[in-house]
Amino acid sequence: MRRRHALVLVVAVALWLVVGAWVERRAMARLLLVGALEARGIAPVSLGVEEIGLRTLSLRGVTIGAAAEPAVSIAEVEARWSFAGLRERRLDRLSATGVRVRDLAALS
Repeated sequence: MRRRHALVLVVAVALWLVVGAWVERRAMARLLLVGALEARGIAPVSLGVEEIGLRTLSLRGVTIGAAAEPAVSIAEVEARWSFAGLRERRLDRLSATGVRVRDLAALS
């Protein structure tokens, strides 16, 4: 009987962690994206994660550079992928609207 209670507890904790990760997926995606860009020397970066699903990601208000006058600003970025595409390390679709490039030299 104790084993059964332990199993129920483990399943409950795992379910709680999965639900918590799903609820906080936007914040986690933002941290991962900003961190990945900054690790590649692209900073400062600001962005808002509008939507994230199993096969889509929508970003709004992407800026690279100083907040007052960013070197690059993008109103909206949308990415779509399939599991087959991810295995091949590619996106199925990537689109950006409202792209403004002011000063690429500022990014170096």
